[in-house]
Amino acid sequence: MSILTEARQELIDYITQLPIDSLNTAMDKDSWTVLQVVEHLALMEEDVSTVLKDAILKREFIEEVRQKPIHLTTDRTQKFSAPEKWQPKQETYSLEEVLHHLEKSRESLNNAFAHANDADLEHVVAKNDAFGALSLAQWPDFIGYHEQRHLAQIKEIIAAIS
Repeated sequence: MSILTEARQELIDYITQLPIDSLNTAMDKDSWTVLQVVEHLALMEEDVSTVLKDAILKREFIEEVRQKPIHLTTDRTQKFSAPEKWQPKQETYSLEEVLHHLEKSRESLNNAFAHANDADLEHVVAKNDAFGALSLAQWPDFIGYHEQRHLAQIKEIIAAIS
């Protein structure tokens, strides 16, 4: 199982067993709730899907693409601020709403990759804010690691509000 698939399954398994009243509770006024974090993941994946599809359609080949240490994405000691477009827009969400958005964002990602061939995966890049140019082949793992990072955040939220 790929890190992309594994991370998504772990995320869904975890959040669907949480008490409903914990899903829209933040640690403090400056923090996101569990469902806001999940909405962030869907917004990010949706946006990245568009960026990747555009890169695939342009097919600007780079002969040698350096592999980046994307596994470091899970390191929560390194803090990042999400771009505005990846920030949740609502104070509260329903579990069904965010699960549906996750499903749709994954469909978008799969549709983007449906246009790629093996050469595209290794020689076409798309910019990543943390790592620079990533080959298309590295993006699914990056998204999986990003979800693992935020699953750890969700567990911190639950520990803090319990």
